[in-house]
Amino acid sequence: SCSLDPRRKILRSLVHKFLVALSNRNDQLKVECWVEGRKATFWMRRANEADYFVTGEILKGQYKTPTFTPKQIIDAGANIGAFTSYASAMFPGVPITCYEPDTKNSQMLREHLPDGCTHIPKGVWSHSATLYYHAGASHQGWIDEKPPGEPIPVELPTIQEDCWLKLDAEGAEYQVLPELMKNPVKPRFISLELHLLDERGGNQLMKKLFACGYDCAEDEKCQKSGAGAIFNLELAC
Repeated sequence: SCSLDPRRKILRSLVHKFLVALSNRNDQLKVECWVEGRKATFWMRRANEADYFVTGEILKGQYKTPTFTPKQIIDAGANIGAFTSYASAMFPGVPITCYEPDTKNSQMLREHLPDGCTHIPKGVWSHSATLYYHAGASHQGWIDEKPPGEPIPVELPTIQEDCWLKLDAEGAEYQVLPELMKNPVKPRFISLELHLLDERGGNQLMKKLFACGYDCAEDEKCQKSGAGAIFNLELAC
């Protein structure tokens, strides 16, 4: 077990400090953490480097937690459900909508989906369409409207008041966020992973979000560069 400070510390220690217990299934690993007195359970496929990577982002505290109680949580790019498990433990009873189109990831996600969570087997984009996924290196890929590639159905998430939006969607962030900024109801808190910031204009996208009233949560640095980074943004009231 382990303890998470949901406000500022959120697991500064490394992943190796967590007790990783083997489940009774030979093909899966389980990590159990305590979040404000509530157990959060993370499942990973054994020897799956991508699963360890995405779960490690949660365990290392890279995703900040809203200081308010969300009325809606959207996990866009849910993968195997690590963020969903964390958010569900932090805010029990708040409905969570998980977008994940990958068949194998979706199977794992549905197998351990917390109560009150909904899985939508689609990706996210600026509008409803069928796009194509192109695999990349180091757990990265991208989707666009150009075949060939794995066809992926996509749609624009519907945002409600006091929404916590987590967005890690293989480059779709550059399409989804500008479209959401056109709506009168915007996510109140955004946990955002951007890849290839320099090549794709990630810092330019951040400037657009700042212009819409967002600022980096807590003491984060808002200007980043390189292969990728996680941002936590809150909409000014």
